[in-house]
Amino acid sequence: MICRGCGKKLKVNENICPACGFYNEIKRDSLENDSFREMDYFEDPRMNNYSDDIVLDDNDDDIKDIPFDDEPVPEDNDQDDIDDLLKEKILGKKPEKEDKKSKKKQNDTSQYIDTDDSADFIAAFIGEDYKWIVNKPINIYALLFSWMYFVYRKLYIIGILGLTFVGIIYVIMPALVPIAIILSMVLSAVLFNPIYLMIVKIRVQRIVDQYGDESDSFILEKCMQKGGVNTPIALLVFFIFLVMLFLSHFNFTFKANPSKYWKDNTENEANCLSLGRKTYSALTERDSKEMIDSSLEEVACDIVLSGVKSYDIYLKLSSSGETRIVYFENKDGETTLRGDTKLIKTLTEAEKQGPLLDEDKEFLDNSQVLSSKFAEIKNLSNSEAQMEKNNNLKGQRTHYVFSKDEVYKKQTRNQ
Repeated sequence: MICRGCGKKLKVNENICPACGFYNEIKRDSLENDSFREMDYFEDPRMNNYSDDIVLDDNDDDIKDIPFDDEPVPEDNDQDDIDDLLKEKILGKKPEKEDKKSKKKQNDTSQYIDTDDSADFIAAFIGEDYKWIVNKPINIYALLFSWMYFVYRKLYIIGILGLTFVGIIYVIMPALVPIAIILSMVLSAVLFNPIYLMIVKIRVQRIVDQYGDESDSFILEKCMQKGGVNTPIALLVFFIFLVMLFLSHFNFTFKANPSKYWKDNTENEANCLSLGRKTYSALTERDSKEMIDSSLEEVACDIVLSGVKSYDIYLKLSSSGETRIVYFENKDGETTLRGDTKLIKTLTEAEKQGPLLDEDKEFLDNSQVLSSKFAEIKNLSNSEAQMEKNNNLKGQRTHYVFSKDEVYKKQTRNQ
């Protein structure tokens, strides 16, 4: 009988080749005529019938040509290795072997994306409290620490926005701070788990897409690096939050740019002087008879900084020992008379006879406070002038008071 694996001549009833270990299955139709069953050369040989009691023929030259040490018989009965060995013996060349590592890596990559193994990546990303976050509808830690827990879990934007909301309420409406804190705690406890899981899945998918060609252990390590918690950053953000709340109790002023400060104040002073002279000239022309014995004592200017600058001009007149104050408003280049202490008596008598028109009522109200308003502007002007002198500048000067001589001298110089 001839071995179908290597061509070695076998003894009678010997079905395992002592040279190559090939199993030759025998179909016995008769003892005198041995015929082999037709079989595939690459069919898995059964090695479990191997016997150590095989006797070799020392005179057989074919055995001497077989390199036993170079090609040992596979010991693990691996089908792929046995097939490769048979192909090499019969065909005379080594078959091309597929790179098992690359194949395994490809299979692993597909598993990361297409199977439920992503749960392992999510667990690695979350780290501690994974079961608590996944299975519980309410997060007790988010309830206790509110927005700080978001920062602790690396949801920095949401956490900082929440702290900013509480800080604004603390500064603007301190009475509502307890309500804002309770509302923040409840919302954090209820919304943290679903929001966090949604964001974690997105981040894990990005990691898988970026490192899909790597091994599962590498991706797990990346998930642990990107996820987890960040205690130092959480403490730093909370410290900054406390410092900002502390500083909100103080008012800070910054020294204005000197060049801009002096430029603005020089223009404001010139405008006040110019408007004081123009309004006095217009009043003289309109009330020529009443102004014959009147003299200009002082001009006060109050600058209203609301979008477009508007100027409130007050003229303090003296006539026969009596003081009269006239109030003009200059807005967008248009000057309008808004009050006159001379007309208080007239409007008061008219109000006794019947209700005044809205415009007359407003005019009377303005006229009744002109004396105190003029004194207030004068005090503020002196204070701002003193701060300007001491270089303790807080901003633009908005109050000016000029004597009659100052109005005309400075006006002449500016012209």
